[in-house]
Amino acid sequence: MREDGWFTVPFYHFTTQHTTANLQFHFEFRIANLLVAGFEFQPSEEKVQLPVFEEYQHILEAASQSLFYTSLDQLKWILSKGIHLKDYKMWFSLNEKGQHCEMISMEDCLIPNQDSIPQYESHFRSRFPPGFYQINHEGFKTHVKAQFLSPSITYTVNLVYNSPSSDKQVYVDLKYRLRGEATTSVVYLANRRQDDWLYMAELFQFTSDGSIVDLEFFFENSGTNIDGVEGIMFQPLEIVEDQVSKDDKVKNIQTISDSESDPYWEQKFPNDYEEILNLSKDSLRWTMKKELYSIFRRGFLIDNGQQWLSVDKHGKKCLMLSAKATWVIDDKNSAFESSHESRFGEVLVITAGDEFELVNEIKPEVLSADTTYASYFVYKLPQDQSTFEYPLKLNTKNGYSWDAWFVYLVSPPGTPIIKPKFDENSYNPLNRHKLNALPRQRSDGWMEVKVREFQTKKTPETVSMHLKLKHPVRKDLCGLIIHGIELRPI
Repeated sequence: MREDGWFTVPFYHFTTQHTTANLQFHFEFRIANLLVAGFEFQPSEEKVQLPVFEEYQHILEAASQSLFYTSLDQLKWILSKGIHLKDYKMWFSLNEKGQHCEMISMEDCLIPNQDSIPQYESHFRSRFPPGFYQINHEGFKTHVKAQFLSPSITYTVNLVYNSPSSDKQVYVDLKYRLRGEATTSVVYLANRRQDDWLYMAELFQFTSDGSIVDLEFFFENSGTNIDGVEGIMFQPLEIVEDQVSKDDKVKNIQTISDSESDPYWEQKFPNDYEEILNLSKDSLRWTMKKELYSIFRRGFLIDNGQQWLSVDKHGKKCLMLSAKATWVIDDKNSAFESSHESRFGEVLVITAGDEFELVNEIKPEVLSADTTYASYFVYKLPQDQSTFEYPLKLNTKNGYSWDAWFVYLVSPPGTPIIKPKFDENSYNPLNRHKLNALPRQRSDGWMEVKVREFQTKKTPETVSMHLKLKHPVRKDLCGLIIHGIELRPI
């Protein structure tokens, strides 16, 4: 604290060249108010000689501002926060692994339209002085050159933009293509970034060889809910973990020798297994506990044939709700039909409308206490699947609030992979959808997609389920066949 009561925070060291010191500071957004008196320049008490680190020298030479550091660790810390390069037209940073990330501003990469003057709007969320490029409901062209990428790293190329939405994931429906290619690609969804609440839509992937990356691509439309574009981001690929739990892959009961005793099998049952058996719709028969274990693993009907109860290999309860076991809101747009493919003997078919809701109250005795569950929407699609190529918006109710994201009922389009030669380009079907549950084929012939996760309490209580699925561009969901909702421990 100074004698006058103000606090001081050191920012930078620099050496004067008998010219005007032209400095620009970018401060991150903060909720709490901060009273700033001004900026003070003071002579340093000692002359500082900055160490030279060859690995980052070419980056430091391009820096838009003076940097002060005394060690390699301190320099890496500064770079992890990010710095401007090339007259504030680029942004460079290091990720947690020390890999290079690079953002090219729209001011630097936009190919101007001869018929109009580019319009920018200053915004506190933008890293660049001009702010966000205003697309005005038109397509646009970009030419990017990334000069500082790490070698032998797979990168994603992303459009970074502002949106009026605050959801973690939004529908963007952006169509684009690489120069020299006739094929148009589409990215349906964009994910909100944690650091600045801007959105990022993944466009391409490629593996860097450490040389300059020179790309030109054309956006054929203006997308949906894009409120200004900040630039093009090159970011190392994040590996997507398999969303299928290990026990989900176990469908067959293990073969155990007949010599094992009843106590061995009984320890695999839920503690309340006798009460569970009383829920069965039909009379269950067995002579040995091994046979009873097989019954539990296969499952049986409860709730007048509208639910299917089983246990996994850890003795945790699994539950399948039939479509009829759920309360369908606006049932005028759906109808029940008999089906030999359903274990419940009937399915729900959507006959009209672009959305539907499923509601259910799940009793505590059919779920294991203190367990994390995943809920899966089990379904089949009509022969014409074109309507379902779009991701559906999923809303799930938790208490008095709603969570929103998107799910795919068919395998989504992959991210185009740029190879050294354009004719070798291919697609990665997984990474761009890291926040989404992807559909997969079940062993019983149905499809499933994860729609929710929840945690049961140590003291069992009723679990409410309220799901709403809606088409993003209001196309008719006619022909969708709903088997039910399955709940499995994860």
